[in-house]
Amino acid sequence: MQKTNLYVCAVLKLRCGDTWRNIRAALEQIKLAQLLSPHGEVWQVTQPSPEAANHLKGLDIKHPPAIVHLR
Repeated sequence: MQKTNLYVCAVLKLRCGDTWRNIRAALEQIKLAQLLSPHGEVWQVTQPSPEAANHLKGLDIKHPPAIVHLR
């Protein structure tokens, strides 16, 4: 792992109060899904788990919107 990556991991761990492995696992659960129909498409984001929501809050990142794109 590069020096910069180690620094980023250290900052994330301090801000979230958790290990990098746990932070990454929680945030990986947030998914973006494309839903298609004959009438259009919707890009929807899954609801963050309570753990992921706490990590986002610790990093001062807003929750992603439920609907990203509607056409």
